[in-house]
This record gives sequence, structure tokens and C-alpha cells, in this order.
Amino acid sequence: SSRGSRDTSPESASSDLGLADASAMDREDLCTDTHCLGLSLLNVALESGGDEIARSDELICVIQDDICKSLLQNSRTDSLSVLSLNLRAIFNLFLHFKRHLKVQLEIFFTSVHLKIAALDTASYEQREIALESLLEFCREPELMLELYENYDCDFRCTDLFQTLVKFLVTSSFPSDGVQGVRGGFNALHRLALSGLLSILHSMALRCEGHRHFRSEEAAKPEALTPVSSVETELQRKREQKRRLALAARTFNGEPSKSMSALQSLGLVSSPPTPESMAEFLRHTPALDLRVVGEYLAKRHDFNGQVRKAFMDLFPFTGLGVVEALRMLLSSFRLPGEAQLIERLVEDFAGAYYVKQPPVLDGLGGGGADSGAEGVKPQDPRKMQRWVPREKQPDETVDGANSSGSPGSGGGPEDAAGEAPLRVKMANSDTIFVLSYSIIMLNTDLHSAKVTKKMTDAEFIRNNRGIDDGKDVAPFFLRDVYEAIRDEEIRLHGDAPVEGGDIENVVDDFFWEGILRRSESIDEFSTTERLLSETPPGASERDMLQVIMDCAPMPTLSLCYESVPDVAVAAQAMVGFQDLAKLSAYFDQSESVNGLVRVMCQYFIKFSSGGVLSAKSQIALRAAQKCAMQHVLLLREAEWRVVLEVLLQLWALDLLPPHLTELDDFAGADGRPLKSLAELRPPFPRPDEVPHAQPGGGGAPGEAAPGAPLL
Repeated sequence: SSRGSRDTSPESASSDLGLADASAMDREDLCTDTHCLGLSLLNVALESGGDEIARSDELICVIQDDICKSLLQNSRTDSLSVLSLNLRAIFNLFLHFKRHLKVQLEIFFTSVHLKIAALDTASYEQREIALESLLEFCREPELMLELYENYDCDFRCTDLFQTLVKFLVTSSFPSDGVQGVRGGFNALHRLALSGLLSILHSMALRCEGHRHFRSEEAAKPEALTPVSSVETELQRKREQKRRLALAARTFNGEPSKSMSALQSLGLVSSPPTPESMAEFLRHTPALDLRVVGEYLAKRHDFNGQVRKAFMDLFPFTGLGVVEALRMLLSSFRLPGEAQLIERLVEDFAGAYYVKQPPVLDGLGGGGADSGAEGVKPQDPRKMQRWVPREKQPDETVDGANSSGSPGSGGGPEDAAGEAPLRVKMANSDTIFVLSYSIIMLNTDLHSAKVTKKMTDAEFIRNNRGIDDGKDVAPFFLRDVYEAIRDEEIRLHGDAPVEGGDIENVVDDFFWEGILRRSESIDEFSTTERLLSETPPGASERDMLQVIMDCAPMPTLSLCYESVPDVAVAAQAMVGFQDLAKLSAYFDQSESVNGLVRVMCQYFIKFSSGGVLSAKSQIALRAAQKCAMQHVLLLREAEWRVVLEVLLQLWALDLLPPHLTELDDFAGADGRPLKSLAELRPPFPRPDEVPHAQPGGGGAPGEAAPGAPLL
């Protein structure tokens, strides 16, 4: 019923569940409680019986469609309870149903978790809940590896692992500093830092656990061959994704000058052919659909040949005209100029028409003599053909004449008592005029600027005589009208972009696109090998490279230097240690040396005043561990920094006597030789510093010289 008129019938009174007399606040609270109850029951079902549910194809379909769509819609809520339960349900879906939800889980990550966590307009509590959920994901080592292998190595998917790491790195420290006007370092930054360190630590533990695995065992063919083949395939996919992304950026920037780059990337043949260029435009992700449409519609001869080859790539056989147009217009954005639209529609009409079955019973059939000597073969676009209706009656699907074999002389309408399934058309010009008319009808019915909408009778009248002077069957045109009226032909470019407002994302058009994409994409591949028993390989090395490309070291340095909380400094230093372990495992000595140098310099910096602060003790412990673990990788420059650390410890009077008290070298006369080097501490020795007054406290977190290290 409308909002303006209130229905007081007994039926309506009984269907409002007793909410008619309740206040708006009470109704809202009841709806929230209902959502929480439903989500709680869903979580109980997933957590207790997820593995059993995953064995039912019927329940999998429900989860892929209805449940995932509802969870995406529920993420728009202002209720913290609903949001928390909603994110918990998404995590449970990851654990039990990821093999069947590859596209849906990508949408959840990008449009729910990362979006809410990074949204300035979201409340502090909402962002905290989203970050807590992300932290739960980051603590699953297998899941991080699977994210990389399934999304970052698939050219049809987002670089989900890279996106997650980049977000965590940028969110681990406030952009305006610890004393910034936006609140400084808070729990949100702490959660993001914990997520980043969880990823690093789980990878470092695996590397540390396999540092000493025997080379002869690793060299066994039966042990390495399966893993090696999988890693080779992932590297190939990753390289393919890199090339496609580079090609898409090049083409989107300047299509007319991109041909040489596309050829060098191996995506277009050399010399270029219309077929190879059409394949590139049809199957390359991340292309600007507006640019694709303009390129296809250009007048140049090569563009025209590409346009025809592009149309031939679509499986139009057996499709209605409206359905075929929907398929075509999802691959590019229609230009606004009428002349450009005309070229595209004309070639579509020809490609669509020749893929429909010919009529072989009359003058337009092109019979057996059409190829005989002296008889010119007929243009396939000028032959009479059967064009399917938009609506196929269910009762005739299994009938003898329902499909109408392409070679039959009569159509399905010849069978008495059966609804016709297709109509005869004279040539492709009919499809051309009809397609143009469909595009205008689509604008008329679904544009907010048009107040007086076209009726089906007007549409039929506007298309009189388009079939070589004859009228197309009214029932056929009525089907076309109803198909457009019930569902707008929407271009891909009209869909909400990634990162757009969630309120506008979850509509039927968007969700149908998700379901179509999930049908065409590879299934989520799970990690079959036990990570604790398998040495890290090429995937982990590439994951480390992704992490290093996101520049975590400056963020860790800021957390260590600028955040007053010593616990955060200790976390940051653990991050440095884990990066060093990963780099050493993959023989990246440059990174190891840089990390050891940073740790040593931090000790020198935070103990330069003659006082051993808590942060300097943290840095010293980390530097000592790294230097001992990776001693064979250290270069001369890093050994000099290590000696500077020893000098600093000597100045602090923290070195044991056997390192500081050595016998002097004596000459022949027994007198000590003069030293060629005079070591001076960078600050007065402790015995030269005046004693502090009793009760005088040092700075918080600082220890007196000679105090035991942490």
C-alpha cells in the first residue's frame, strides 16, 4: 500500500505483526533484534554444520545468491550489533564455502571490510569492528596464501592480498602524526598494525621452521615436482596479469598509439590482424569500456575490420534480439554520437542475423542450386532466416517442433495449436532497424527525463514495414517491448564502480552481474598441502615482494620512533625481525643488511644521551638476534655499525671486563707502547657524570647505566 493512504482492513492489521501502534523507535529496535537473531542463527548453523552444508548443491546455491546478497545489504546498517554479526557470518563463509564463493568473497573484502574500515564518514566503532574482522582474517596463514594465489594471480580478479597489505600499511600510523588533530595514534592504528604484523609473523615462522631442511630431501623429484608445477603455473598467471594490466593502461591512455606496445606484450599479433585485436578488446579486463566503444565505432578501415571480427566473437545463435543486445552492450559503452552508434548497430545486425538458421522453403532460402555453376551465391545477410522470440513458451520446450532444426523447411508455427517460437525475417536490415528502435525504446522507458512513456501499441506502430516492406509479427514486437519494459538494457559503464557507495551497489543489476561473473570464473583453489610441513616457495617469495612494494619499513619506523607506548615500539621491532627472517630465507642479503643497520642505528640513537631507554633496549635485543642469525650475510658496512654498537655499550659501561680490560702491548724496554687510536666515548662516562639527587626520577621508561637489559 502507498504511504499516503492507510489500509485499515483486518488483513493489514494482522500482517503488521503488531507494529501499527508501536512507536517508530520500537519498530526500529524490533527490526534490529530480528536481524540480530537471524544472523546469530546463521552463524550457529555455519559454525556447527558448515562442512555438512557445503556438501549440498541446493544449499550452496542459496548461499551464493540469497544469503550473500543479504549479507552485502546488511553491511549498510548503522547497528553495531548487526554489523558485527554480519562480518562474523562473512568470516564463516570464508572458512567453509570459499571454494564456491570466489567472486562474492572478493566483493565482501572490497565493498564491506576495506570500505568500512577506510571510510571517514563511518563511525569510529564501525571502523573498529571492520578492522577487528580483518585482523581475524590476517591471523589465518593459509587464508593469506590462498588470497594471493586465487586473486593476485588471476587476471580477472582484484589484487586482494596486495590491496589488503597496502591498506594495513597506510592505516598503521596516522597521516598527520601522533599529535595530529584527528586523534593521533589510536586503537584503529593499533589494529591495522597488528594485522600487518600477523601476516609477517606467520610467514616468518614458516621460513624459520624450514631454514635447516636437508637439501637432499628437497631435491627428491617426488617431493618437488607437484609443488614446482603449481608454482610455475601461478608465476605464469601472475606474469599474464601484469602484462594485461600494462596493456589495459596503455590502451586506455591513447588507443591509436598503443599498437606497438600491445604487440611487444604479445597480446596482438605482428603484423596486427583484426581478429587478434578483437580478441584483445573482448577478453582483456580493466579496459575503459567507453574507450573500447569509441575505438570500435571509428571510420578507419582497420577499425571497421576489428568491429566485424569483434561482433563475430559473440554466441548469438538462438538468442532473442534483446538478449543479444544485452550481451553485446555489456562489453563496451555505446558512444553518444548517432553516426558512431549506427556503425556499431549495423555490424551487430549482420553478425546476429547470419548466426540464425536460414529458411529453406521458399525464394529466400538459397536452395541447393545456389552454389551451382553460373549461379551467384546469395549474400547470407539477404537470406530469409528464423529469428527467435524473446519469450519461449514452456510447454513447447520438449515438443517435436519446438527447436525447429535449421534445415527444416517450415517453422514451429506450422504445428497446429502451438505458439510460434520464432518469426521469418527477410534480411539483416530488419534487425538493424529493430535494434536501433530497441535502443530508443530503452531510453524512452527508463530515462527520468521522459515523462510520457511509449506504449506497446506505439512501439508496434513505429516499426511498421521494417521487414522489407512487410510488418513484423505484432506478438514478436510486443515481446520485445515487454522485455525492455521489465528490464532495462544497462551498460557495464552504468554499474557502480568499485569503492562506490554501498547503498547504490546492491541492486539487482549489480548482483546479476556478480552471479554471471561467478559462473565464468575459475573456482577458488584451496591449499591442499600442510603449511607446517611444506617449505615456503615461489608464492611466499612473491608475497614478500608484494609486501616490500607496499613499503612497510617507513611505517614500522614511525611506529617505533614516534609512538610513546613502548609496547607499540616492541611490536614494530618484531616486524623488522620478521622482515629480516623472510629476506634471509629468500637470499635477499641487501634487505637483511639494511634491516640490521636500522636496528643498530636505533639503539645508538635512543641511547646517545648516556641513558639506556626502554626503546634502546628493544632495539639492542633485536639487533643482537638478527646479527647472530644472519651473520654470514652481513657486509663490511654493517659490521662497522655493529662495532659502533659495541663502542656505545662500552661508553655505557655495559661491556663485560674480558672485553674491555686488555693488557697493553709493551716495547723491548718494558714500557707500554703508545696507542695509535684514542677511543673516546660519545658522551661522558658514568663515573664522570654528577650523581643525581636522591629521589630524582629519570624519564619514564628509562633505566640507569648498568641496569639489566630487557
